[in-house]
Amino acid sequence: MATLWKCFCALFLGAGATGFELSTGAGRVSRFHVLAVSAAVGLAEPLLEAEENATLGDEACETYLLGVAAHDGDKFWHHSNLDRYNRCLWVLRHRKLLSKAVFVGGRHYPTMLVTNHQEPEMRMSPAKPPRGTHKKASDIPLQPFQDTQAEFARSEQRVPYHFVLPYFDVNIGNAIKNQGSMNHHQSYEMQLLLREGDTVIDAGANLGCYTLALAEAVGPRGRVLAFEPFRHLHQLLTANVAVNGLQNVWPLQVALGSAREHMQLYPPQLRFFSSPGGVHVAKQAEEVANKPQHQAFQLYDLLAQTLEGVRVVPLDELLLNAEEALWWGLPVPIQDIRLIKIDVEKMEVAVVQGAASVIRAFRPIIWAENDAYFDSGGKDTAFLQVMHDLGYGCAKANSAPTDLICTDSSGQGHQIP
Repeated sequence: MATLWKCFCALFLGAGATGFELSTGAGRVSRFHVLAVSAAVGLAEPLLEAEENATLGDEACETYLLGVAAHDGDKFWHHSNLDRYNRCLWVLRHRKLLSKAVFVGGRHYPTMLVTNHQEPEMRMSPAKPPRGTHKKASDIPLQPFQDTQAEFARSEQRVPYHFVLPYFDVNIGNAIKNQGSMNHHQSYEMQLLLREGDTVIDAGANLGCYTLALAEAVGPRGRVLAFEPFRHLHQLLTANVAVNGLQNVWPLQVALGSAREHMQLYPPQLRFFSSPGGVHVAKQAEEVANKPQHQAFQLYDLLAQTLEGVRVVPLDELLLNAEEALWWGLPVPIQDIRLIKIDVEKMEVAVVQGAASVIRAFRPIIWAENDAYFDSGGKDTAFLQVMHDLGYGCAKANSAPTDLICTDSSGQGHQIP
């Protein structure tokens, strides 16, 4: 019990001169009470280490973090050590720009870690606030992390992005490696549709290049529900969400469709030069049979020992059934949806059919890839018809040659600003 109390006290000893109060059943406990109790248990020592913390730099923090051990008893939990650990977060998070770097790993299939991506920017830059006096690392209080602690961040030194990618992906993965997104113009155009706190559906999230940008655009209070049915791509999507520290994304390993079903499919090709972003859920066997073998091999791992189980669920069942939503771990209740982005390799009609009730309830903007319409020279209007039946009109997206943007024709739903 004494050790736990020491840890608790240590968490707040660097809080600075402003102090804090804790509400308890017995009244309020001030920071100064904690300091007094800390002295009784042997934690209040002269803060000589604080002077050292004030001079922490990049190299000192790197060396410190690689060597510090949380299991090193009371030494780790001493307030001066926690103070240093916290300050190194800000020192390294907003360090001077490092060069973009690449690391290669992988056991069963090769992976690539690309670090320190900054240009071009993934997120459209908001209006920059006037620069104020930047506080020193020695002034940073020991408190739960918030990205909004701007006074301790350097606005001119943005936090870089990092990506985990399939090594042999010569399409989407390669574009992310080189420029941070498959299509920055499309990403920016979608971001212009969004506001802080919005909810977004990303159907066909793949590796997450749009997922990450949309998550930043809607902010910490917003939500992005990202759907990627293939297991390894879903793992990479989740890795990219995690390595960039986004708390407002829910990656789901499921395909959206018009009816609930379970399929056995070839997994994406990740062990040789490939374009795994083009893999199909619907009619996959037919596609494999109709393609020359070398083209099919670039999409699907035809040498995989087993097929992959893929679940298909209508969006209506996921979002309008509270028990189903909770079972999938979704944030409930979903009270509004601003944007549904659909890139599902010719399943867009089925996705909309399975989301008809959600669309009627929330009237979101629909951004959908519709190859069938553009490849047919405008003759295949199946997607346009299903949108028309829902009271929507569609227009070509400026930034993507085979994408449509659809909105409520009555003007009552979410509209393009």
